[in-house]
Amino acid sequence: MMELYRQDILVIDCTHDMTQYGCQLLNIMGVDEYNKGYPLAHCVSNKMDAATLQHFFKAIKLKCPTLEINCIITDDDPALINAANMGFGQGDIKHILCLWHFKRTLQRNLHAKVRNSSLEKEMFHHPCTIVDSEKEVEFRNSSESSE
Repeated sequence: MMELYRQDILVIDCTHDMTQYGCQLLNIMGVDEYNKGYPLAHCVSNKMDAATLQHFFKAIKLKCPTLEINCIITDDDPALINAANMGFGQGDIKHILCLWHFKRTLQRNLHAKVRNSSLEKEMFHHPCTIVDSEKEVEFRNSSESSE
């Protein structure tokens, strides 16, 4: 299954402190041509540092030696991104920030820096409308309206 989706994007997400035992769960999802996501690999560990993650990604690469990844979507954890680059042995894999994390970061920064709440809402609304566009015409309309 992992090799089936090797030309597509891998979505990598990690839970943090979700159990009383301190274990964390790392999920790797693949996306098919119909934009359906499928679980491809999981790692349960009491720590998700760069060394642990790199070992996990190397184990996947050993099982799937022809695996080539075009892009990963993550929560922007530098240890995770570096471990994926080193573990999969591909150098600098393209990285996209998860949309949920993008919006959360944008909202936090705007809230901290913009004192006018209506301006803050407007500044949040415009980029979100653009990134939420599913069709080119929606994107063009939303990007033109934000100018």
